[in-house]
Amino acid sequence: MKRFLSLAITACVAVWIVSCAAGTDTGNTNNQQNDATGGLVGTWVSAGQDVAPLLKIPLIASDSITANFNAQGGYSVTSYSARNGNISYTGSYTVTKSTKDTLGATIYTIDIRQATPGIARVQGIYVVQTSVSPARMLYEVVQVESPAGTPPTVASGFGTSKDVTGRVLAALGLSNVQVFRKR
Repeated sequence: MKRFLSLAITACVAVWIVSCAAGTDTGNTNNQQNDATGGLVGTWVSAGQDVAPLLKIPLIASDSITANFNAQGGYSVTSYSARNGNISYTGSYTVTKSTKDTLGATIYTIDIRQATPGIARVQGIYVVQTSVSPARMLYEVVQVESPAGTPPTVASGFGTSKDVTGRVLAALGLSNVQVFRKR
């Protein structure tokens, strides 16, 4: 149950990213050459329509999510749910810059090693759009070990996460793209 919840939360974060991927942004002021994470470090909040549809299903019922990424590669995420209570996740992450852009910014891959509340590995992609205020991040990740979904890749793009049976989540109406706004 906790693994499904982790997969679902990861999927919802991904859905948020896809929902913000429409259109192009040519006014990005993010100096990504000087930031190894492309702007990921800091506190991010997702609430209301920004929460991925996958994370709104009754089993999870996330109302909002707060994510903190530090420059040393650590993170903490709290999912808030009036229906099911709050749950916090912590662990470490590594990122890799790609050569592909969207929304006027570079797409990054992310590999997450969750330590609490249970051990899990999560992978996916994100992009930080700094030409809007506050900065906006599209984020799509999937748990890749027990149970193993298929994460989006830079090549496949946002909205391509697959569940454990290989079905594309967005095609099921459970988009896994999460939209975060910098706090």
